[in-house]
Formats: sequence, C-alpha cells, structure tokens
Amino acid sequence: MYFIRCLIVLVMLLQGCGSEEHIQKYLDSGKALFKAGDYAKAKVEFKNALQIDNKSVEAYYYIAQIDEKNQNWQGMFANLMGAIKLDPKHFDARIKLSRLYLFVGEYDKAFEQVDIVLVQAPENVDALVQKGTILLRQGKLKESMDFADKALAKQADHVDATVLKSAVYMKNKDSQMAINTVDKLLKTRPDDMSLYSLKLEIYRQNDETAKVEQTFLELIKRFPQNNEFVIGLASHYEKHGDDDKAIIELRNAVERQPANIKPKMALIDFLLEKKPDLFEKQAKEFLLTNPDESDIYFRLANYYIKEKRIDEAKQALNWIIDHKGDSKQALTAKVVLATIEVQNNDIPLATSLVNEVLAIDERHFEGMMLKANLDLINGAFDEAISQLRTIVRDYPKSDEAMVLLARAYTSKNSPELASENFRKALELNPGNFDAVLPVVSGMLKNQDLSRAEEVLQQALEKDPGHPGALQAMAQIRLLKKDWAGSQKVADTISTKPKGLGFSKYLSGKISEGQGLYKEAAENYMQALEYSPELEDALTGVVKSLEALKQNSKTHDYLDKYIAAHPEKWFAVVLKGQVLTVEQRWAEAIKLLDAATARWPKEPEIYESLANVYLGKNDLDSTISTYVKGLQANPEDTRIKFMLASAYEQQKKYAQALEKYEALVAKNPNMDFAVNNYVSLLLDRFESPENIDKAFKLAAKFEKSGQPYFLDTYGWALYKTGKIEDALTVFKNVVALSPDVAVFHYHLGVAHMKLNDSFAAAADFEKAIAIGKTSGDFAEEDEAVKLLASLKADKKAK
Repeated sequence: MYFIRCLIVLVMLLQGCGSEEHIQKYLDSGKALFKAGDYAKAKVEFKNALQIDNKSVEAYYYIAQIDEKNQNWQGMFANLMGAIKLDPKHFDARIKLSRLYLFVGEYDKAFEQVDIVLVQAPENVDALVQKGTILLRQGKLKESMDFADKALAKQADHVDATVLKSAVYMKNKDSQMAINTVDKLLKTRPDDMSLYSLKLEIYRQNDETAKVEQTFLELIKRFPQNNEFVIGLASHYEKHGDDDKAIIELRNAVERQPANIKPKMALIDFLLEKKPDLFEKQAKEFLLTNPDESDIYFRLANYYIKEKRIDEAKQALNWIIDHKGDSKQALTAKVVLATIEVQNNDIPLATSLVNEVLAIDERHFEGMMLKANLDLINGAFDEAISQLRTIVRDYPKSDEAMVLLARAYTSKNSPELASENFRKALELNPGNFDAVLPVVSGMLKNQDLSRAEEVLQQALEKDPGHPGALQAMAQIRLLKKDWAGSQKVADTISTKPKGLGFSKYLSGKISEGQGLYKEAAENYMQALEYSPELEDALTGVVKSLEALKQNSKTHDYLDKYIAAHPEKWFAVVLKGQVLTVEQRWAEAIKLLDAATARWPKEPEIYESLANVYLGKNDLDSTISTYVKGLQANPEDTRIKFMLASAYEQQKKYAQALEKYEALVAKNPNMDFAVNNYVSLLLDRFESPENIDKAFKLAAKFEKSGQPYFLDTYGWALYKTGKIEDALTVFKNVVALSPDVAVFHYHLGVAHMKLNDSFAAAADFEKAIAIGKTSGDFAEEDEAVKLLASLKADKKAK
C-alpha cells in the first residue's frame, strides 16, 4: 500500500511539472501571437493556459487586452477583475480598469482604482496620467495639468503625459502651447507616429488647413513608405473639395512603391468614389502588373453592378471563383454572385451557390444571411428563423441579422417578436433605417408620436439626409399639428436632390392642415410642376379645390394634367373618382372602362370602376368588373379579395366562401381575407368542422391590436363554447373601439349566455343606438329580438 501511495505522489509531481511547462508554452505562444497582431489565435493560447491553471494572472490580463482591441468591454471588464482578484497589486490591470470606468462615465470608480495604485506606487507615471485624464474629463484643468507635469517630471518622454498636457492647453484655447508641447517631445522621439497624429488633430480642431497639408507633406517626405499619410492627405484634400490634388498624391505614392498593392488600391478606391469615369481604365491598368489581385476584381465587380453591367460583373466574380479555390475571397465572390442571381430571379442557381459556400464554411456570415433571405423568398419561414437565430447567437452585434430576423417574424405573423428584434437592432445601431422605419411605423399605429419622433431624431443624427426618415418625420409633425416643425423638415428636404417637389407637397399638407385651402392648392400644384409623379400631391389639389367648392376648376386642372401627362393612369382614376362622387355615373364608367383597356394590369382602375357600379347599386356589374380584372391579372390578391367581398355584399355567400378559401390557402398571412373567411364560416356555414377550422385560423388574432380581428377571435371562442374567454376578449374589443355596433352586440350575446341579463340588455341597447347613427349594423334585427326577449323575461319575473 505504501508503494502505491508513493507511486501516486510521484505521478502527481510529474504531472505538475509538465503542467507548468505547458502553461508557459501557451503563455509564450500567446504573447508572440499578440505581438504579431493575431489576436484570435493569441486568445485561444491564453485560454488553453487557463484550462490548465485558472489562476494565471498573465492569461487574464492578456485576454483583457485582446477584448479591449475587439471593443468587447464586458469581456475586458471580467478579465481585468479576474487578474486583480488573483493579484491585487497588478497595477496595469487597475489602470486599465480605471480607463474602462472613465469610458462609461463612472468617475468615482475610475478614481478608486487609480488611487489604489498611487497609494502603493506614487511614482507610477501611467497612474498619474490616468488621474489627470479623469480630472480633465471633469473640467478641472489646473489639477489635470498638475498631474501631467508630475508625470513628465518623472518621465520626460512619456507620450500619454504629453498628450494629456496638450489636451489641457487645447481646453484652455492655447493651441500654440499644445503644439509646442508635442514638438518638444518630437525632438527626442522623431519617429513616433502618434505624436504626429496628435499634432494633426490640433491643427484640424483649429481649422488650420494649410498647416494640416504642410504636416502631411513633411510626413510623406520623412516616411515615404507609409501609405497612411498619403491616404490622410488625400482625405484632407477631398474634404476641402480638391479631388485633383488628392489623385496626384495617390499617383505619386504608386510611383514611389510600384511593387506595393496598397497605394494602388487606395487610388482606385478614391477614383471609384469620386471619379468613376477614370476608375475602370485605371483598375484594368493595375491588373496588367498585378494579374492575381482579387481585390481589384472585386472593385470592378462592384463598379459593374452599380453601372448595371451585370455580365461584366459576373465575369469578374467568376475569375475570383475560378482562381482562388476555397479561399475567403472565392466564398465572398460566390455570395455576391448568388445575390445577383436572386435579383435575376434565378433562385435555384442562387441557392446552389450559397450551399457551396456553407458546405466549406458553415459559419460564413454573408452566406448564412443570404441563405436566410432565400428561405424567406421561398416561404420557408421556420427555416429562415432557425438560421437567423443561429446568426444572432454567433454574431450578437449584427443589427443587420436582427432586422432580417424581425422581417422573418413579420412574415410568420409574430408581430411582438418582430418588434422586439427591430428594437434590439436599434439599440445596437440607432442609424439602421431598416429598423428605424418599422419601429416608427409601429409607434404611429399606437399613437406614440413623441417616442417615434425621438427615434427618428436619433437616426437622423447619423444620416441627416435620409429621405425615408425625413418623410416619416414630416408625417409625425403633421399628425402633431406641429406646423413650424413640419415646415422645417420641408425646408430640409428642399435642399436634397429632387427634393423640391416633395418639399412643396409638404407645404401643401401644412396649409391644408391649417384650413388654408387656396394656399394648399397652390403648393400642391407647384409640387406637381417639380415632380409630376407625386400622386398624393394631385389628390391634394383635388381635395383643396373641393374644400373651396371649385368643382369646375377641379375638372379643368385634372383635364390639363392628363393632357400633359397622358401616361399617368392614376390621374384618370382620380378623375373617375371625382365623377363618381358627383354621381355622374355614365361619364365615370366611360372614362374608367377605357382606362381598363389601356392599362389592363392596374388593379386600382378595376376597383374604381367597380365602385361606380356599387354607387349605382349595380352589384352584378361590380362583380363582372372584378372578374374582368382577374382575367387580366389572374394572380392579383387585391382583386381576388374585392371579388370575394362583392359576392358577400350580394349575399352570394357560397361564392364568397369559395373565393376567400382559395385566397387564404395561397395567402395565409393576408389577415383581412382570413378575418372575412372565418366570419363567414362562423355566421353562414356553421358546423362543428367549420367552427373548429375557423377557431384554428382565428387563433392568430389572439394578441392583435386590430379590434375587428380581435372581435373575430372572440366570436370564434364563443362558438367553441369558451364563453368566459370570449367575454374577456369582447370587453377588450369594446375598450379599443367603443363606437362599433357589432362589438357591443357580441358582448351582449356573451353576457346573455352567462345569464347576466342586466349587462346584456345594456349592451344590446348600446349596439342598436350606435347602429341607428352609423347605419352599419347587419345584426340589428337580431339585437332587437334578443333585447325584447330579455325585457319580456324581466317583466314575467
């Protein structure tokens, strides 16, 4: 037994020695990779060290530094705390932790960490600089300068101390002393790039453009191989509108370094953005000396896509695919090519290309995103959601993925989950307009105008000229009757390319909102002069002239507009609608019937013509008009829905049911069609099977904010015998929309079923009263009968 115990001890000792060697090996490897800038691999090595010994202070500290470079602040904080917990005297970790607290504005905690260092090591220069930096952020300039001087007294060539002292001078509006401070250190550290960057920043803050240019030129002369200075000077020239000078400097860099691809790429990138007419020729010239440079082919492909030269774009991408094997460049090229094929509607080829990418790299971000997009196109919503949830897990900072996931949930008719992901995307990137506009739209539906305006304001700070956001902002301010704010948005839009027309349209809306109809009509007319395609402006003209009771002027204006723009079918429809309102049936029918022959693919024309027949109470002609529209547009869901509704109005319930059923089968997310189909099943074709079918379809409306959909869900509950649940739903419906007769009727029926005669009678009386005012209560006779029976029962008792 003694021998065995000794053997075990010996084995443990040998394992311990090996472990220490392995830890040091991982640490040394991680440090070398960190120094080389390969942070991902370095992090793996440090984590390997921690797996052997979770008390390695060095490993925690280096991982914290890697997190800092990756801007993973949460990870950085955790690893710094890990290092400090193991070694409370790890001053570098405490100083970094203080900087992190300062970054998030927690001054007390930042002071706490740096003071712990200074109590134990009052000579620590980095700690002195950090304390001075915190004081600077607090506006305590004298105290901050004192700490900068203390640090420089300990170490005269300390760069961060010099930066701090210069920053204090800049806060004191003494830019010359700030420059002198930097120049003093440059004498002893003439090759320190960070000092030159600081000097340039000082000149920029003072708008000393000539000195910025001079400094860049000196740097290029001193460091001719450093392309960053050339790019910086080119950006400086571009900012000040001197693109030609920028191109000259970039060409000079190419001549100085003929074997270096970086200045060549900088030049063609600049040309692509600023001088696209020169880009293609220059890119092809560089390919003569760099025939294997895939980045040039990518730039050419992007240029060709933008210019709609798709075949040439495909050639450039296929060159990369053919010559770069399974490299990252080849995979990216396949994704771009697949995107082109999606736009060409070749979904099978696009899917094949994406599958090839994911077979090689199953975590390829762009490939996964496009695969999810393809699933959405194909209606495979569950597959898209599953894929996107994986992407969001692996790339939690991708607002783009969250927006696409939100759209997938929208397609799946899960509005709450969609809204949640749109909001998450906005938290990550307030300037993501693909998230901003749906979120704002939802807020508008809920009448949360102030919050919507706030969200848009944050987004417009990122991109002040975004047309969709500006239009949404105008809509909000119009709804708030903030006429001055609306006009301010209109003025902003007027400065944008082709913005004058929409700006005048907004001015028209502002005038109309204030009841200034003459001024409104004039603004709308001016809008149409700039932008004849603005349908809403033409509608605005008609509404304003009608408010002024100038009907003849309305017809004159429409006739002139149609003569000047004979291709604008919406003007003909508007004229037909005006004739319909005036009950000039024959003229309206003649005009719109001719329009269906000229523009057979426009569903709105058939709808307008059908409305004329509805006005005449000619339901047969209404139906024949929709049938004609479907013959020209056999897949148009709008016409199909209107035809089903017309059959229902004509009390041809069997035909209506047939049309709704076919429509819902192909379009399960078309909520209005689902609602009407369910209502017909419950009210006109009641059977156990149909009630069950209707309840399953209506379940999607359980959390709907649309009162009609919610009422349908409640009625389905009632028909399945879940009366108390139905009663709760009907109460919510009436609270949402108290002025609809049928909602009170349904509530009354539920109360009656639960033997609450008093409440039921009150509900029926309310329904009948509303119905007499609105003229829209199909169940009025039934409500009257039920109310009478309740009163009779009460009298009998």
